[in-house]
Amino acid sequence: MTFGLLGAVSNQAGVTPITASGGTETTSGGYKYHTFTGSGTFTVTNAGSTGAVEILTVAGGGGSGAVTYGTNGAAGGAGAGGLQDTTATVTATSYAITIGGGGVAASGEGSNSEVATLVSAASVGGGKSANWYDHQDSTVGGSGGGGTRGEYSGKESGAAGTAGQGNAGGDGIEKAGGGGGGAGGAGTDGNDPYPWIPDPHGGAGGVGTNWKSLGTFYAGGGGGGGVGQYGGGAGGNGGGGNGA
Repeated sequence: MTFGLLGAVSNQAGVTPITASGGTETTSGGYKYHTFTGSGTFTVTNAGSTGAVEILTVAGGGGSGAVTYGTNGAAGGAGAGGLQDTTATVTATSYAITIGGGGVAASGEGSNSEVATLVSAASVGGGKSANWYDHQDSTVGGSGGGGTRGEYSGKESGAAGTAGQGNAGGDGIEKAGGGGGGAGGAGTDGNDPYPWIPDPHGGAGGVGTNWKSLGTFYAGGGGGGGVGQYGGGAGGNGGGGNGA
């Protein structure tokens, strides 16, 4: 999670910068950033001229689905944690920061991230992907998990994302998982480029968001699993893992 403090760091006429501590602190382009990768406290000792901050909040990503029956099927890709970009006004006080962890592989969604009193809604943990063997569906999250279909005809739909935080996972087809949704785009569907060869390819994870165009992407979705030489889909830019 990153805080971008909008008060100027350098001396500018008529502007008093915010004085604060917490997380990993860096300065760039006249802004100060506080990055939290674990839960902690953001402490403001002087709110400066305006007290204005911009807050990027990212929840934990979902867990991937399980494959427990050899190479006969593949799981979908997990959904990215929900991402929110919020502006707020701070005062000289301390704010509790909660950073959600990633979901347990094969069984769980990611955990929520919260900024006490500054961001009204939690960023929602990413949805888990569908399991091929026991036919568990993908779940809704900040971004939704990708679907998978096993050895059955038709498609297994990817789950939806949370409005304003992420996107849906891609659909699965026979033996190929859809990619998990990302903050910047939906996961793609599993596909079979050569239907006469039993090697379907997992869908790519949805791309994350390039926050403030600073070059760092956040909240990419996981790639869907595949079978055989075509393999799994690529993870979305922004932390999404590749499909197996």
